[in-house]
Amino acid sequence: MKKCNMCNRVVNDDAAFCTNCGSNSFTPVNNAPQQGAPQHGFGNAPQQGAPQQGFGNAPQQGAPQQGFGNAPQQGAPQQGFGNAPQQGVPQQGFGNAPQNGFGVPTPPPVVNNTPAKKSKKGLIIGLSIGGGVLLIIIILIIIGATAEKKYQSEDYGDSYQITTEAQDNTDSQEDLSYTKGILSGNTYTNDWLNCTVQFDENWQKASEKKYASYEDSYTECLLYLVSNNNESMVITATNAAGTKYTSLTCEDFIKYQTDALGQKFNITDKSEVSSFFYGGNEYKSQVMCVNLSGIDIYYEICCAKIGERFVDIIAISGSAQECDDVISMCQ
Repeated sequence: MKKCNMCNRVVNDDAAFCTNCGSNSFTPVNNAPQQGAPQHGFGNAPQQGAPQQGFGNAPQQGAPQQGFGNAPQQGAPQQGFGNAPQQGVPQQGFGNAPQNGFGVPTPPPVVNNTPAKKSKKGLIIGLSIGGGVLLIIIILIIIGATAEKKYQSEDYGDSYQITTEAQDNTDSQEDLSYTKGILSGNTYTNDWLNCTVQFDENWQKASEKKYASYEDSYTECLLYLVSNNNESMVITATNAAGTKYTSLTCEDFIKYQTDALGQKFNITDKSEVSSFFYGGNEYKSQVMCVNLSGIDIYYEICCAKIGERFVDIIAISGSAQECDDVISMCQ
């Protein structure tokens, strides 16, 4: 029998390692110290004749030792303060590197001191939403500017153009009293219409191009005025003699014009046809609202049939009341 120098466990002589602590350092039982022999340490028997100091390991015989570690016996590595662990037996002590497995040092834990990156997901979402809102605002501004520009453009009044379909009118009699009227200063007069139009400095005669936009082989533009507030007043005369419009009434002619206007623009509202007398002639009148890219534009068409001609007095403005104010310039 022999005794483990580490834990004092008695094992068989043929044991290579202590069954309790795994140490391979043994002392024969017959070499154990005599009862009552002074001991120093933590349960380890010092060698005979050699006082030792340590923490639990038996120093070799005749070799005084000092320190916090134990002097290993020949061929038997010991574990203590700063001593190498035994081969094949994982050991850990004060100052020794911790072992992982059989004799392989366990690497120290890796400490990641790199600061965590802040997520950019919220920033990307915020920028995307902000960009989308900005794009919508820009589109609305462009639409509004386009609508305003189109309202002010000379092509807007052209949408009211009517083209008559000519037929053989050789048998029709010319109305010798017909005249285009005279524009002098701020006054327009037309004896054939028995009409006088007075306008102030906010109104001026439109360009020849605007006049031409209302004319064809059978229709003449007698007067075209525009104001600083983008309002318009147009007076036209269409010779229906020899055309398919000869048998039409004023209500029919207004309907034909509103249908033509509806093919180009969205008519959102229109009034009933009403009647009034001006210059000794009966006029049929209808007001309609056209939506142009979100902007409401009002047309008022006043139509009278004088001889073989349909006469239109047209007002274009921003409201029905303003259209009435434009028409009232006729005296």
